Amino acid sequence: MIYVVVDDIAFVTADAVVRPATTSLEPTTAALRHLEQVGGPSFLKQIQVNQDLAVGAAVVTGGGDLPAPFVIHAIIVTLVSFLNLGLAGFVLSSIVARFIFPAVSLEGRQMWLLRSSPLDLKALLWSKYWVGTVPLLILALIIIMFTNVLLRASPFMMIVSVGTITMLTMAISAMALAFGALYPQFETENAAQIPTSFGGLIYMMSTIALLAVVIVIEAQPVSVYLAAEFQADAVSITPTMILAFIAVIVVCATATVVPLRMGLKRMEQFEF
Repeated sequence: MIYVVVDDIAFVTADAVVRPATTSLEPTTAALRHLEQVGGPSFLKQIQVNQDLAVGAAVVTGGGDLPAPFVIHAIIVTLVSFLNLGLAGFVLSSIVARFIFPAVSLEGRQMWLLRSSPLDLKALLWSKYWVGTVPLLILALIIIMFTNVLLRASPFMMIVSVGTITMLTMAISAMALAFGALYPQFETENAAQIPTSFGGLIYMMSTIALLAVVIVIEAQPVSVYLAAEFQADAVSITPTMILAFIAVIVVCATATVVPLRMGLKRMEQFEF
């Protein structure tokens, strides 16, 4: 029988508890350090290693002063770093929905003034895009790099994470601006209501689909890297890995250019 227990893992009474760890048996999160505090000196002594362990390995040690007599240390830092891309992308999508998606709708009825002015709509669209994307990209890079440093991710995962989140940020911002133009809410007085509109729902579903596609494509080269690390082999760049990364670039570039063109075309069709 399976039981679900909501409690501090350091105080759970069980035959063993599982502790995600880095290749040097360091905790993957600050919350897991509580295990070391409760486990005491005897537990700390058992988790000292002389060399890095293989990713995907599992190490069993005693629990020290923990209620559980054994602790299973799962070396999953690379997997956590990879899955963190999806979480970071979802967080960014939510932020973009609040600040970039309403950008066109917030112009309200004054849009006709912009259309009749010498200002080019294309320049207006690109200005809105870059004003929203640059701060978001800085935030995204800080989040990804900071979490990877905490996880002690390998240089390979750091490069993959930074490159992927950069392309995703540009694509997500473009999709938000485009869907905001396709489904404008000029009559809405409260800006907070715009992201909850039908267009906001379509935008969020589209970004989740984009994140899923990118993660599925990159799962192949990351799995090859994980296998090489587990077997302590040198990581070699295969044609399949190159094709996977090219596919991600093509997907993100398409998700950036096509929505912006659709948004510009829709803005040119506005009638008041």
